Amino acid sequence: MGQQRMGQPGMPMPPGPGYGPPKRSSTGPIIAIGCGALALIVILVVVVLAIIGANTEDDPDPFPTAYPTSTYTPPDDDTPTPRTTGGLVGNFTGDGNQPGAGAGHTRFEVKFSLIYSSGVATYTYPSGAQDKCYTRLALLSDSNGKVEYRETPMAGMDEKECAAGYIIFTESSGDSMRWEWRQEQSDPSPSAYGTVSKA
Repeated sequence: MGQQRMGQPGMPMPPGPGYGPPKRSSTGPIIAIGCGALALIVILVVVVLAIIGANTEDDPDPFPTAYPTSTYTPPDDDTPTPRTTGGLVGNFTGDGNQPGAGAGHTRFEVKFSLIYSSGVATYTYPSGAQDKCYTRLALLSDSNGKVEYRETPMAGMDEKECAAGYIIFTESSGDSMRWEWRQEQSDPSPSAYGTVSKA
């Protein structure tokens, strides 16, 4: 028995490996671009640091130390505090009466939200063309147990349903106050009135 040799006539040659010679890679240009970008970034950082360093030479201390702290000085008797400047503070709710008003506006609910010299008022009517009236309040005076505010309707309010005027609050008992509304400050009697309590 003889051994068969490779490559004898009549016998096919075994197939070669399944890969060819290595191909050349084209990553050279990508590496060159990356190195160039890195060099540019390094140059920019050096330039920025040089500019910052040059600007701080004029300023002896570019990072100032903490600012001096202020100390609290309590007010003396001559210094006005918010409470002594007048006005009321708090939310007050209650009822309102306006005998001369049209139907649906003679009895209503009121809410006053006041912070000393300013505030807002909300009037809620059981019926009518406009069931709510929103106004701004600005303090006019606070003396002898009476606090008076100027009342101005907010934007969008119907002037027939929500008019400008003046409100005077007077203490009645405990946490409740009487309020009176006049369209003109000189009106002898109020057009609307009621009682509110601190909520």
